[in-house]
Amino acid sequence: MWSAFPRSGVSYTPSFGATPKGVCRHSSIRATLRSALVDTSYVAHRGIELDMSASELSAIASMRNDFSAFSYYRSQCVSASGITEDTPATSIADEGHVKNPTLQANEWGWEIDPLGFRHTLTEMYERCGLPVFPIENGIGWRERLPEDGSPVADDYRVDCHRSHIQALKDAVELDGAEVIGYLGWGLIDIPSSSGDIEKRYGAVYVDYDAASGERLKRIPKKSFTWFKRAYESNGEDLG
Repeated sequence: MWSAFPRSGVSYTPSFGATPKGVCRHSSIRATLRSALVDTSYVAHRGIELDMSASELSAIASMRNDFSAFSYYRSQCVSASGITEDTPATSIADEGHVKNPTLQANEWGWEIDPLGFRHTLTEMYERCGLPVFPIENGIGWRERLPEDGSPVADDYRVDCHRSHIQALKDAVELDGAEVIGYLGWGLIDIPSSSGDIEKRYGAVYVDYDAASGERLKRIPKKSFTWFKRAYESNGEDLG
């Protein structure tokens, strides 16, 4: 899923705007801290001068990370027809983005791809040779508290996390990746990166609209019970 395979001018890349080889390449560069050595040709081609001494390069080359951490929310489909040779690397995912017809997505077009999560875990481990730690994973959804006071029925969140935790288990048990932890995003509803609360990620609903006495009251969603069971069983009970 994450390999760049052409199909009608379309290839698949991760959400963070780089090819899988690019993501893992830069991860492995950071893992050995030899970016100044590896990227010399890249920066020279772009007229960039590195003001670094031989001793600094030697110090960088001798360092190594303990593990590789990353955030994963989605994969992204990119069409070559939407980009040019002048498109900055950081803009490829946005300017070339097209919908992936094989995946479901939330309201904001973030496509749910647990297979891509498994592939990322495995490839990062194989390329870097370091334990992998996914520090963010989840799904944003527009939610409102039911008028009858019942919990928010966020079955879509359970489905998303269940499939991604199973993908993590497959990466460990079938692919041999060493994964040292998993952090879902997040426990409670907080303002998203867009600066508002319309996109909610939490297993606990935070009531921002209630009157002053009840404002910011925290109410567990349906997924809260599932998370508790899944985490207490260390991912064995995903039912």
